Amino acid sequence: MIKHITGDLFKIAAETKSPIAIAHGCNCFHAMGAGVARRVALLYPEALEADRATPHGAVSQTKLGSISYVRVNPNLMVINAYTQFYPGADFRLDAFRSAMLAIRELTQRPLFIPKIGAGIGGGSWPEIQAVLEQVFEYRDVTVVSLAGG
Repeated sequence: MIKHITGDLFKIAAETKSPIAIAHGCNCFHAMGAGVARRVALLYPEALEADRATPHGAVSQTKLGSISYVRVNPNLMVINAYTQFYPGADFRLDAFRSAMLAIRELTQRPLFIPKIGAGIGGGSWPEIQAVLEQVFEYRDVTVVSLAGG
């Protein structure tokens, strides 16, 4: 079931008392310089290192639709989902679907996500949500939107 709340994804992650996973969308060029990815890189440098351990740039086309991840502490797993090849407005719905399937197989932790792909990535939220509903039909996923966003 997809649940929507308004709040701060990173505050939720910091205050959690039970194991959760947060996921966000990434490009394949190790550029976490804007949006949610920038905050992930600043707050969880080990997630940026997990990204940097993957192929970069033109040789990284095969990582589109895959994930990398790190356990920041016993209660928090941060997942980088490669949902776009280039930085900017390059969201790929098929890559999003593949990454969400990989996340579903990786962990049973409750999943908290921003509106992956619907901001800087330029994706259509109704299409993105439809994929979430298909992939996580029997799992709880919480979409966290910032107040006013």
